[in-house]
Amino acid sequence: QQMIGTAAELTALGMTNGSSINTLAFNLSAVESRVLQNYTIRMRHTTLTSFTSTTFVASGFTVVRNSANLTPVSGWNNISLDTSFAWNGTDNLLIQVTFSNNDAGNVGTNTALFSTTSFASTLFYRADNETAAVVEAATTATFAAYSSRNNMRFGFTSQAPVTWSPITELYTNA
Repeated sequence: QQMIGTAAELTALGMTNGSSINTLAFNLSAVESRVLQNYTIRMRHTTLTSFTSTTFVASGFTVVRNSANLTPVSGWNNISLDTSFAWNGTDNLLIQVTFSNNDAGNVGTNTALFSTTSFASTLFYRADNETAAVVEAATTATFAAYSSRNNMRFGFTSQAPVTWSPITELYTNA
């Protein structure tokens, strides 16, 4: 699954150039009773403003959560990132989430709460009996681009601006 978050949305959250994203959360209204295996999150900057086809962006990602199991719960699922992602303050953010239990997929379902967007913000791939490597290598979404996106929360820190006063005579070569 790939999702676009716009620079305007990130700025509205209080993010600035250099903000470091260190957690990502998804809100689930229903969960199945199994662990999601090989759950991985990747992020990258993008100038995409909308998905115009079902082709996934294939390169340029930073792995921010290494492949590991995730046990979902009802409500907000806060996921700590293994590697913080520094947002550049101008580009949109592309988030890719993958997992695979490599089974028939008939055990149950997790239901994420989502909101409508004014643009095609999500591509989704789903396949049964596929390994994590196959899912991660998928190049085409199994469904059309959606104008809705999982509700997400970002945990981040921002660099506080430093203002020196006075701005002259701050250095003396003695």
